[in-house]
Amino acid sequence: MKTIKLVILATLLFSFFSFVPVLGQNTGPNTVNDTIWSTTFDWEDPTADRGWSLPDGWTIVDNTDFGYPWIWMKDSIQIGNVVQRVPDHFESNDDGCINIPVQGYVRIDGAWQANPADTYIQTPPIDCSESSGVVVSFNQFFRLCCSGFELLMGVTNDDGVHWAFYDMMFGTGVNTYTPPRYKSVEVNISDVAAGMPDVQIRFWFRNAWDYFWMIDDLALTEASSYDLVLEDSWLRMDGGWDEHIGHLNYLPMNQIGGEIPDGGNVGDLSFGGALINFGMNDAEDVYINTSIQRNGAEVFSENSETTLLWLLDRDTLNLTQTYLPDDYGDYQVSVEAVQPEDERPSNNVNQINFTINDTLLMRADMSPESSANSGGWGDGYNAGDMCGMIYDIFVPTEIN
Repeated sequence: MKTIKLVILATLLFSFFSFVPVLGQNTGPNTVNDTIWSTTFDWEDPTADRGWSLPDGWTIVDNTDFGYPWIWMKDSIQIGNVVQRVPDHFESNDDGCINIPVQGYVRIDGAWQANPADTYIQTPPIDCSESSGVVVSFNQFFRLCCSGFELLMGVTNDDGVHWAFYDMMFGTGVNTYTPPRYKSVEVNISDVAAGMPDVQIRFWFRNAWDYFWMIDDLALTEASSYDLVLEDSWLRMDGGWDEHIGHLNYLPMNQIGGEIPDGGNVGDLSFGGALINFGMNDAEDVYINTSIQRNGAEVFSENSETTLLWLLDRDTLNLTQTYLPDDYGDYQVSVEAVQPEDERPSNNVNQINFTINDTLLMRADMSPESSANSGGWGDGYNAGDMCGMIYDIFVPTEIN
């Protein structure tokens, strides 16, 4: 099928630009099951010189000679040339959080010091001996630069002789603020912590020399017997060849519907999801349901085939049915992971929106995901650079 590639270019001058997420979910910390141990980092101490005190049993270690440790903060902190406040999604943001303000460290007195941080903060021993399943949850916010950086959560049950480490960046790129789906984290650590009397959690920040990592509302809770989690979901649009053309938030009606020689139509939507079994029991009869509403009325609802997930097992499921929008309107796609005994269905659903209209073609939904400042352009290093966005035009049309 013949198509026209429309490329929109913009010259970068002294401004900023942002990109928006296509998918994402923010399930929040585990608030359903019994709490084993928790802290909101209420460490304020007016009698201390620095305004806070480290509680007994906690450890902060700086593995460098530069003096770049984790610290406590309450309202906001000067980080180089940026004032960073405690974010709104921290549930206890009024009593403080822990933070590694590495940008402030490497820009002391306005001079650049290209020395990456290497520091960790570690909890006292936590008794999980009565728990058959353990989930650690917390709220976080980070942005990092420039390469090789690591945000790790470590778990030990033998006073640090052995560690299990978990990546808390989840593939987030350089200079990118924390994507919404990773602002509230839950990790099932039952294989390391369940039944153990001395469990310790370590947050380790390594090899970054710009920006920050902030953590609040740390808790260890009993794992559910049945807890299916939708880790990711996707909506793909058929462009008439093997490669799909990605998600579009706004699409003209006359750009879809053309027949594809091998079957189907341009604009056919397909759906899928990535799942993990967080519960302590095997998850049977697991499937993905996709439902679509147009202007509030349901126009599509189909299920995938079922599967079985073992404890902490992951899988992806895709619908065999596709959907082709056939009228103008605002569409809301809901992708839901379903398991009959699931005790926490709130972390199973993701929603994706798009609009079929006359002439507007746009990938963005106007909600910012990240940004770049104009510092690199101030000296002319990036002046004249261009960024582009490709759109597929299938029939002649007026496009806004």
